[in-house]
Amino acid sequence: MNSSIDMHVTERVLTVVVAVEAAVSNRVVELKESIEQHLPRWQLTVEVLVFRLDRAAGDRLDSQRGLHVFHQECGELPIVQARNLCQQRLHVLLKESGGLGLVLDDDLRWTLSESSLEDMLSELTSFSCSMALLGISGDPPVPREYVRASPLLDFLFHQACGDTLEPIREYVNGYEIGSSAPEDAHHDLYSFTRRGFFPFDFDDRMHDFFSRLYHGKATTRTVVTPDTVALDRSGRRGGATLILNPNVLSVQNSAVVVGSWVGRRSDMAMAIEVQKAGYSICRTPVVLEHIRQPSFDSCSPEKLVCDLIGAGFVEHLRTNCDIKAAIRWRLTKSRLILLETTQMLNLCFKFVSVSCVEGMAIRKMIVESEQALSLLNRLEQILEAQSVHSFCHVDLPLRVSRLM
Repeated sequence: MNSSIDMHVTERVLTVVVAVEAAVSNRVVELKESIEQHLPRWQLTVEVLVFRLDRAAGDRLDSQRGLHVFHQECGELPIVQARNLCQQRLHVLLKESGGLGLVLDDDLRWTLSESSLEDMLSELTSFSCSMALLGISGDPPVPREYVRASPLLDFLFHQACGDTLEPIREYVNGYEIGSSAPEDAHHDLYSFTRRGFFPFDFDDRMHDFFSRLYHGKATTRTVVTPDTVALDRSGRRGGATLILNPNVLSVQNSAVVVGSWVGRRSDMAMAIEVQKAGYSICRTPVVLEHIRQPSFDSCSPEKLVCDLIGAGFVEHLRTNCDIKAAIRWRLTKSRLILLETTQMLNLCFKFVSVSCVEGMAIRKMIVESEQALSLLNRLEQILEAQSVHSFCHVDLPLRVSRLM
């Protein structure tokens, strides 16, 4: 297999597949341009799946050099289905033409130089790597409700150090300070705790903190990536997946469905199944930057629920635990974090002097927390009503497991 990978590198042929909503199809053009800028000697082809179709958007994309729309969908398309369609397309193209493949989210920008990429590919070859989960910098790659509580507490600790009102000091005094930050410090589920919370520094110059927090952009915390190529044994997020062995693309994405919610994280489920099939998966240093657009992600509370469901399914695949128990655990912890988030936002709204724009962002986040809590209550009711579960496997492009 190593000689095959060397051949791919020598050819310098790269095929990218990406799914994008029609209204923001310009992102794919920007992504393509960023790759071309950094990899001038590589032959690049970008294959695009467009959903929530605007015919004009599909025509605009098809008119771009080296860019082809291979599938159009009029309505919504669950991520699991979009990824399976993208994988199918990439599998066919790599078998026909060779080279390397990439399955990418649409809101990424390439940042790695050509020489650094080729050095990284040599490292991947030494690991006999079939699939690599590429490191991503920038904005956190999870629903924005998962990245609010910890930065808010960072901010309140910063406020408590200065001339602030007693309610803020009383609130932060309820937290025990930890000695080290967790690896997933940007993700509230792993970093927000009353026992052992590790505060990050707050930059006084961050005048748009609450607006950034509302949109889910990076604030006090960053996403940690490895310094060198390493084997991955946990099935991490695959928003940027490099394919060195096209046979891994025959492993389907899977999702669990609860009520009308289709679970997210099918990329992680696929990575776990690829490992179980005997393929080697690696993690890499930063290759791309995640740029979350302020005008997008308007249905984030729904995404939070779908992410929560998907996380339960991933935990089931990793440990063979009960899916519903894993979802319930995640639901309970997420509810507690949302309640704390709402309390902190109310403290900020009452006692912190902010601009009208920042104040509006705080009010919107309070409303969204309430909406998310309501959705979690609905999810809990559905889980309680469904006493048993069974699996319903559907042929490609969608493979799901439905809780009955």
